[in-house]
Amino acid sequence: MKILAVGHSLGHYRQKAMWKWIANEGHKVETVVMPQYQDEKYEPEVEGSFRQNLLGIYSSSVPNFWHFPALHEFIYKTEPDMVFCYQEPWEVSCYYAMMTANMFRLPFGFFTWENIDRLLPNPYRRIQSDVIHNSSLIVAGNTDAARIMMNKGGDFVVKELQTGLNENLMIPSPKLVFSEPPEERKILFLGRLVPEKGIETILRAFDKLKGEYMLRFVGGRGQMGETIKSHPEYGKKITLEPWTDYQKLPEIYSWADVSLMPSINTDRWREQCGYVVGESLLCHVPVITSFSSSIVEWWKLPDVHFIQQGDADMLADKLMDDSIYKEAKEGRKAVIEKYANNVIGQNYLDMFEEII
Repeated sequence: MKILAVGHSLGHYRQKAMWKWIANEGHKVETVVMPQYQDEKYEPEVEGSFRQNLLGIYSSSVPNFWHFPALHEFIYKTEPDMVFCYQEPWEVSCYYAMMTANMFRLPFGFFTWENIDRLLPNPYRRIQSDVIHNSSLIVAGNTDAARIMMNKGGDFVVKELQTGLNENLMIPSPKLVFSEPPEERKILFLGRLVPEKGIETILRAFDKLKGEYMLRFVGGRGQMGETIKSHPEYGKKITLEPWTDYQKLPEIYSWADVSLMPSINTDRWREQCGYVVGESLLCHVPVITSFSSSIVEWWKLPDVHFIQQGDADMLADKLMDDSIYKEAKEGRKAVIEKYANNVIGQNYLDMFEEII
């Protein structure tokens, strides 16, 4: 099978690892990415029958109005059996990929995270409709996204993760015995520094803790950095670090005694997956998270502890509960069984074989 995957995020290490697994199974995989997305820069890469290709984009001042203008020529040269796109169906890039695939009479599919049914203005509403009705496969990253796609006329809609997780990268570091409480508990938040990720809930819970705790934020984009820095314990018991290379994350996860992801639903956003939960578990770190949308359907696993959204008292109680502080061996085992790259990758191959 010759597969062409298109999308701005495909150059990210997490996604690339699953496509390399698919290539190692005897399939030819070509991915198309832009040279740079936000703060990440990508390079051409070849590994066996996997190849990452950089194509320039056409863009305008209109949001999400970009595409790969050379995609037609690229498909002509590489002759894939199908095209799969990692862009939302209302984006011009997805529409252009669909139209180009249809010109070559190739099966086309796309992935969507969108779990809120937004009323889109035109031309995005028309673009979304055309893409949905001209796709052989729609992969939705959560139940709400799948429901939205089916309500809009999607034919072959499957719920699946965007990509699997790499248990060979996310390896736990040796830890001290958890049975004896240490002098200081280490708490980690890793992710975007935005209100909906529960930053204020974390800070309010931290103020209620009795005992010695260290709170470490590792994050990139978002406006909550100043809120963190204004806390009286910032620079002492609370630290903030910029985003780091993905391959360095196992060391950061393994530093922690517990990882936090207390996301909060808003009118415009709800948690779509929560990969931090799975990566923490792979590193033997227990997780405290919230009952926020898709977190529950994907991550109701051993060593994952839930709180109500925005409940700082409940979060503080969990953090002071010594019983949660144990190596998440069962959690790691569950993630490998359900969401490792070989599992999710095989699910994608099965879907692709149905449409080719």
